[in-house]
Amino acid sequence: MKFVVINFFGVAVFAFQPLFADPIAFFETKVRPLLINRCYDCHSHQAKKLKGALYLDSLKGALEGGDIGPAVKPGDLSGSLL
Repeated sequence: MKFVVINFFGVAVFAFQPLFADPIAFFETKVRPLLINRCYDCHSHQAKKLKGALYLDSLKGALEGGDIGPAVKPGDLSGSLL
């Protein structure tokens, strides 16, 4: 989340607003390209040799994880391996 300070008639008002209004658009424009460029060679169904038994080309694969556990734990940023 992005922290925003708004000056409202001389009084600072603090608010939180999401960085992107559309989380799917954020994923498709920011996250998926990163995964494709940096992860899919070893962690996708098209990988010549899968590493760590981890698939990152599907939500199911990221949630199930690989040899050392789930890559993504929704709502648990510090507990997620990615």
